[in-house]
Amino acid sequence: MKRTGWHATMLLLLLASAVYATPPDTLWARRVLRQQLFFVHYLRQNPPDTPFTSPARLDTFLRRAERAWRHHTPLQEEALRRLSPYVYLTLLVSATRFDELPHWIECHVYRHYMVPAFLANFDDATPATSPERAYLVAFVPDLEAITSPAACECALPDSTWQVMYARLQQLPDLLRAYQTRAADDSLLLPQLLLAHRLIQYKLPLLDVEEARRRQQFARAFLELAAQASRFAQPRYLRALARNLWQDFRQRGETDRALAVLDLLARSVPASDLSPDTLHAWYLQTDSIRGARRFQLYAQAPIPVLLPSERSYKLERRYLKLPDRQEIDLSRWQGRWVLLDFWATWCSPCIAQIPKLRTLHRRYGDRIVLLSISSDAIYGGAPPDTVEAFMQRHGVDYPVLYDRPEASLTRRFGIIGFPSLLLLNPEGYLMVAASSPERHMLTLQEVEAFLERLATQSCKTD
Repeated sequence: MKRTGWHATMLLLLLASAVYATPPDTLWARRVLRQQLFFVHYLRQNPPDTPFTSPARLDTFLRRAERAWRHHTPLQEEALRRLSPYVYLTLLVSATRFDELPHWIECHVYRHYMVPAFLANFDDATPATSPERAYLVAFVPDLEAITSPAACECALPDSTWQVMYARLQQLPDLLRAYQTRAADDSLLLPQLLLAHRLIQYKLPLLDVEEARRRQQFARAFLELAAQASRFAQPRYLRALARNLWQDFRQRGETDRALAVLDLLARSVPASDLSPDTLHAWYLQTDSIRGARRFQLYAQAPIPVLLPSERSYKLERRYLKLPDRQEIDLSRWQGRWVLLDFWATWCSPCIAQIPKLRTLHRRYGDRIVLLSISSDAIYGGAPPDTVEAFMQRHGVDYPVLYDRPEASLTRRFGIIGFPSLLLLNPEGYLMVAASSPERHMLTLQEVEAFLERLATQSCKTD
């Protein structure tokens, strides 16, 4: 952050004082913001004194942070004192200076901190009698974190999974009940609607894992195929498919195990599942047939992109980082524009940065890359934090800081990160010919399409 020393400390204290002086309903709305502001200051004064090399050291750091927050806050309501699942995640990301979290750390925090916090929040928000408690279950970054692929990757105990899955199934009805009570609340109602949309999107993915855990493997495969056809997030498909593939292998059902890998090969780009890993899985399943299937499916051409019927006009002004200039999007109307939606707390977003950097350098004369930080919409990180993130990870392409009052994230319906959208010069969203119902593209598809455009341009020249 650009402000340092006592100036920053005083700013944080003033903000915190303003929060504590607000009415009760605003206290609930700003529950997570208060926690984030506290930990910005806390980490400056108490940086981790040792790398997180073991669960014990990680627990020591998190328990100390929890105690510090509880000692700091004057609020007595337990639901307001409890840390948000999202705050656990951002606390770790900030403590590690935006590095991509190792898998074991992500899973340990997910199992032992984030899921228990979500379940406690759900119970405190049920039934829908006090509208302000809706914020406990309608905070989208919390839901995004809880329903992330970690739900399938982190080997939750069956008992914990069953409780969490049951609560998530009940969540749409709870959100609708709160919507009725918050019909005139201009702050709460949009959050409830967005949370409802997100959980409706995620439940079919979680249904696959539920069917697998109930050993309804045929049903799990059919539902997995349905999710692949509508293009769920690649990391989610990889996690679900890997679990199901292992189940079929353990049961000696080689044909079905190969069918799962075929689905992966057709649906998940190499950027999210390396060909070497996929090849190894094929060979582990059947050394002869697996090798042939890998050649057949993994070498298939990337689908062609076609214009959809949805069009958008680029307009309004947004803050460009790091030079802090207000940029009018209309300047790029009439060009190919790649919209990259991301957030500082998103680990897969970090992994994609080097590839976007290469794409920008290679095709920058043919396409405009607009990287949009959604932190102000899903998390509240200020521009200073985003700039620190950019500097650490070498982001050298244009970044726009989204703003809640005219949000690009909401306008384009973004509910997962990273998300890539491609607009043609006429403003129409491009879609894969094989899956015209989806608008979110993979980086591999975009790269292949741009390569095809460059080749065609060379032939024309």
